[in-house]
Amino acid sequence: MGAAKIARDISGRKEAEVERERLLREAQQGVQLRDIFLSVAGHELRTPLNALKLQLYNLEQRLTALPERGMVEKAQKEVDRLAALANRLLDVARLAAGGFSMAPASMDLVELVREVAARMQEDAANAGSPIRISAPVAVVGTWDRDGLDQVVTNLLSNAIKFGRGQPIDVMVETRSDLGGVRVRDRGIGVAPADRERIFERFERGVSDRSFAGLGLGLWIARQIVSAHGGRLGVEIPDEPGAEFFFWLPTN
Repeated sequence: MGAAKIARDISGRKEAEVERERLLREAQQGVQLRDIFLSVAGHELRTPLNALKLQLYNLEQRLTALPERGMVEKAQKEVDRLAALANRLLDVARLAAGGFSMAPASMDLVELVREVAARMQEDAANAGSPIRISAPVAVVGTWDRDGLDQVVTNLLSNAIKFGRGQPIDVMVETRSDLGGVRVRDRGIGVAPADRERIFERFERGVSDRSFAGLGLGLWIARQIVSAHGGRLGVEIPDEPGAEFFFWLPTN
């Protein structure tokens, strides 16, 4: 009787293990299909968007000094937003496939932050959130400029989006052999339980109905910073808002 029970237990464990392996294979196949879809969708979106951008540019040149020019400019901004989403889908597909590559070169982190802030100054002003920068003369390291541009752009975009029309402080700092950036907003903040979850793929800290987005920006930013041997995270201050930061080795 005991031998029969042992045999049934062994058989049950084997069946459970087979079932777990089957479910794991299906999950892996599902992830692969999703990543393939993201890559195809990103590529397919870019072609018509590039053509539309060109047509809008040509139309804008013909409408110089006419009232309709403003409508074209608004359309261009929407196309740029869609193009950014398409590029983000491609970024996710490349990172998932291990295809992320960097071109490290000597660069100044302060210069990059000021450049990104100047580029986003209009959006920040429209949101009522002026960007205030505190930085030393220079913070130099060997990093991938395009990748860090994407990280800083993402952090500032989130601060503008969730900042509730309050000032945004950007601090560029050095600590020993590290260079870093801190972006402090005074908006809706981050719940303590979400401190790590928001850095996962397709995860968001707010309702989809309240704020648009794919939930990819912070995940991509963390992958880029990690590829540099650095760290990206968020601190939750006592006052309203959140402070996102990243630190990179300078040598």
